[in-house]
Amino acid sequence: MNKKTKKEIKKLSKDLSAVRKENTKLARKLEKRIEAVERQAEADREEIQASQPHTRTEHQGPARNGDKEPAADDGRTPEAREVTDAAVRKAGELGVDLSEVRGTGSGGRALVKDVDRTAQEIQ
Repeated sequence: MNKKTKKEIKKLSKDLSAVRKENTKLARKLEKRIEAVERQAEADREEIQASQPHTRTEHQGPARNGDKEPAADDGRTPEAREVTDAAVRKAGELGVDLSEVRGTGSGGRALVKDVDRTAQEIQ
């Protein structure tokens, strides 16, 4: 090999090393961006699910502090009412008894904000 070829190989080797370093930096940056997008997508899914009318019926215990029981205007018994799935999850996370939650949604449906409010009242 002549001098010129060796010099060119050395230069290309340095360039390759620099490209690999830049590639590693970009890969890390991309991974962080993907994680951020995934977190946002999960938050968006939870928000959408919380706003959907799909609900789950939970049985309600006796009225607390002598409060009147909610009216069953849709043919259900006064002990049963609807609770959004997101509210059920939130109640589980916060350790809130759903029978203590007063629903402010349509037909007395318990929403996430109702669970949050009840958790604040208990503290």
